[in-house]
Amino acid sequence: MSNTLLLVKDRLATVNLMPVLQVSLKRHYENLELLAQTLRGLGMDDREIDRNVLEVFEEYERELLRTISEMMKGAVQ
Repeated sequence: MSNTLLLVKDRLATVNLMPVLQVSLKRHYENLELLAQTLRGLGMDDREIDRNVLEVFEEYERELLRTISEMMKGAVQ
């Protein structure tokens, strides 16, 4: 497992969400693992793989935070 996947796994482990969102996080992480395997199979080196996986994860992380923020705004109103 790459250092980036370990970092992602650790960051996701610190998130305490509803079970339905935990399922989504688990599925997303599994997709990142598959992405890393696919990129490795295409001949990319570990540094390129880490960069691509981290880029995809950070976009997902931003989207998740926006979604949670919107949910919280709705709950407060």
